[in-house]
Amino acid sequence: MDIKMFVDESGSLNTHKLKIFSITAFFVNKNNVPKIKNKVKRFQIKMKKEIGIDIKNELKAHQFNLSKKTMELNEFLEKINIQNIFTSYIDNRLQPNNSNFYKNKNVTYNFIFKSLCERILDIKNLKEPINVEIIIDKREIGVGSFKSLEEYLRAWLLERNEKINIELKYIDSKEHWGVQLADYYSFVRFRQILENNIKDSEKIRKIY
Repeated sequence: MDIKMFVDESGSLNTHKLKIFSITAFFVNKNNVPKIKNKVKRFQIKMKKEIGIDIKNELKAHQFNLSKKTMELNEFLEKINIQNIFTSYIDNRLQPNNSNFYKNKNVTYNFIFKSLCERILDIKNLKEPINVEIIIDKREIGVGSFKSLEEYLRAWLLERNEKINIELKYIDSKEHWGVQLADYYSFVRFRQILENNIKDSEKIRKIY
């Protein structure tokens, strides 16, 4: 089985800024990627025209909020009906200012991402062997060391005796529809958590 996973983060690893920090990922069978990509592209073209964004520019999730188009975004995400969307997060409000979470943000990112993957494996019956291509926005805070997350995940999978091969790619979000879609899912999940309006609770994991 060949899988593509797309990842984005929301919030901040800082008690003085945003209330939570979350990582959201969705994954799809590689064979379904072209169909989903076409739907995303058509939606983005439509919304760029409505919002007034140059067709060549990236359409970020927060722009739906600024232009009062979040309802259209939510309707689109429901329409494409991707089921495998997972989120792990920490609540900054519960952490002291000197929390170890804030001392090395790359390490904390890796830990939260591993927790997200752990939840996926705990509740999904994935057929082994599995090849997973993980695509992450290169501007995220956790990519200060490009190889550290990949090596960390491989060691963890080896410990679990999982027959899963992973490959991480870091791509600028403006160049990839999948990372942009992950941004939309991350934005929606972030708002659901803040508003205590969580859906698919088994796919959302609060760590601390």
